[in-house]
Order: sequence, then structure tokens, then C-alpha cells
Amino acid sequence: RYQALDNRRDFTNDRNDQDFSILARERLSLDVHHGHFFRVFLEAQDAHEFLRDRLPGTNPNENALDLYQGFLEFGLFDDIADQPALIFKAGRQELVLGREHLFGDNDWLNTGQNFDLARATWRPEGFQVDAFAGWPVIPDHRNVDSPSSHVNIAGANIKALGIPRRHVVEGHAIYKW
Repeated sequence: RYQALDNRRDFTNDRNDQDFSILARERLSLDVHHGHFFRVFLEAQDAHEFLRDRLPGTNPNENALDLYQGFLEFGLFDDIADQPALIFKAGRQELVLGREHLFGDNDWLNTGQNFDLARATWRPEGFQVDAFAGWPVIPDHRNVDSPSSHVNIAGANIKALGIPRRHVVEGHAIYKW
């Protein structure tokens, strides 16, 4: 996609520092599953920004070919719609909660946002409960992406399903250390 930015360098209007660039992101996925009960998902990503003025520091829109997602998923206990009612998922994955104000895939960034997580999802009648623990992955355009060594998160999210008029009631508690 094409993007044009003004005040990219110093956030002052005195200087003409308009910059335009072309963002390119390719993702290649492999999804192997056995019904709803077992799944292996791998996704490679290559993200670049072309025609950008080179500025000091790292570029959040660039990340050379790397593993974006790679996880194992197990589903247990069929519910009334023949879907797993209890799901365990571990590995590198996106974490999207609610309206994505705190946790989302940050798809507006060319590189996205992913986490190394262990996650359990339980779907009792009319609800979905997610519990997770892990850490964010730090993109490194020169090396293999690595987990953050300073930030860990754990939390739970509960969502009420089937509320009339497509309303959603959702809440979560997050602990960061």
C-alpha cells in the first residue's frame, strides 16, 4: 500500500519533512488439521518499506522473512454445534481481545503484532472464557524475531455470546510484569 506522512521526523511544522513510501507484506501459511480436534499452523511473513527516507533507529514497518505464527492447537469435548468446547493453543500467535484497544494484531503496522503464548479457551453455554500467559515478540529486521526478555503477560477474558441485537458484553483482567 502507498502511504504519505508529514512530520515524521520531529513533529514540528517549521520543516518540510513529508515522506512517502510503499509498504509490502507477504504472508505464506500452512494449516494442517484433523477435523476440529488437532491443528498445526505455520505462517511466514516478509515485510518491507520501499522509497522511505532512511531515519536513525529501527523501522517498525520492516522485518525480513521470519516466522510470524507457529502454533499447535488441540480441541476437546464437542459442544452442541459439533465444535470443540475446550481448546488448548501454544506457540507464536496473534492475541486479539475485544475491540483491540489493548491487544490486537496491529494490522495497521506492516509487521503486525504477535506473542509467544499458551492459551486455553472454554466455551460453556452462552459464554467464551480465554486464559493466557506469555510474552510479546519483538520484531528484528536483521535477526530472527525473539521474545521480549523484559515483559510478561497473563490474563483472562470472558465474553457473553448470544445477546440480542448483536451486542457484546466482554471483560478482561491482565497482569503484566
